Amino acid sequence: WDPAFIKETDVEFLYKVLEMKNFAMYWNSGGEFLKYKSTKQMGRLMDQLIYKDNQKNHPNHQYILSPISGFVNVILNKNELKHLDVPKIMVNVMINKISMSLSEYQYRNILHLSGYFAYYKRGIDNHKFRPDK
Repeated sequence: WDPAFIKETDVEFLYKVLEMKNFAMYWNSGGEFLKYKSTKQMGRLMDQLIYKDNQKNHPNHQYILSPISGFVNVILNKNELKHLDVPKIMVNVMINKISMSLSEYQYRNILHLSGYFAYYKRGIDNHKFRPDK
């Protein structure tokens, strides 16, 4: 599995590689908002929030899904003939470690956010029935 770009020809199998580095999800409850004056400054501030392996000071986040890295190898059988002994798609997933956690405070904040979305959607759905000013 050496990554390379090839022209798609009449091959029976197509090989794909997906590399995932430091994929994570975090929810910082009670954190401070980013303060910026330009979009470039906002980009730099948001880039500093991304976990990187070679970084000296990692961001202090409240992770729901801790940073994970891994590979996904996919083999697609492009043969038009259907053979039950040869699968159409073969997937091999290699991930080092998956660590998930959700604090009670994060859980409550997520529930409140989903309530706000439901309230907002209800307002959009009923907006056409509001009287004109």
